[in-house]
Amino acid sequence: MKNILSVISLLVLFIALLPSCSHDTIAINDYLPLKVGAKYKYNYSEFYHYIDGGYTIKGECTWNFISKSADTSVVYHVEQSFNGKSVWTDQFGKKDSAQIVNQISALSFEVLNDGRVAFT
Repeated sequence: MKNILSVISLLVLFIALLPSCSHDTIAINDYLPLKVGAKYKYNYSEFYHYIDGGYTIKGECTWNFISKSADTSVVYHVEQSFNGKSVWTDQFGKKDSAQIVNQISALSFEVLNDGRVAFT
């Protein structure tokens, strides 16, 4: 019985760590080529945990494709806007929150020759 619980515990730990792994490139061939002027909306959430607490950010993110290069390796430039809420919780459970309204940032990414995407 102890061996089964140990194996189950290790599997749960392994599965919990899987989403935290990241890669430099992702395959998105089904979405390419992207149209300049197109807007994509999606739900966004993130969680950070520190020794003295942690915070959660949840909301809606919009990507607006503002330009793309004409080179062989196409580079897209994106304006990202975010609307949502940030909640900080300290180690005692006390919470503080902030509403995020129209937070604008920019990003770019390159479509590699093999169809993968590299963010810069």
